[in-house]
Amino acid sequence: MVEKMSVAKETYVAILLDRQTGGPVMIASSEGGMDIEAVAHATPDKIVRTPIDPKVGLLDKDALSIAERLGFKSPQKEDAAKQFQTLWQLFYKNDATMVGPTFSFFG
Repeated sequence: MVEKMSVAKETYVAILLDRQTGGPVMIASSEGGMDIEAVAHATPDKIVRTPIDPKVGLLDKDALSIAERLGFKSPQKEDAAKQFQTLWQLFYKNDATMVGPTFSFFG
């Protein structure tokens, strides 16, 4: 039997290879959903772009900063940051060109 849960917050998060930076970048938005292009066009300030140095990965401070900029408060902020770092590991270990695009946080 499957338990029904309510989605408390849907957040867009993806890592992709970026032509501008020449490397991986995490793109995130508190607006969630799949139409990130519409969000970027209508409200570009809602997009968080964080370049990632593949030699060092997604640092704790950067993952926490992303979570905070998306509006997460403790302890969800720390949980979100861990998920972002796990997403980075998936991207890096699989030599991916894109991973994502959404997380749902249940509450």
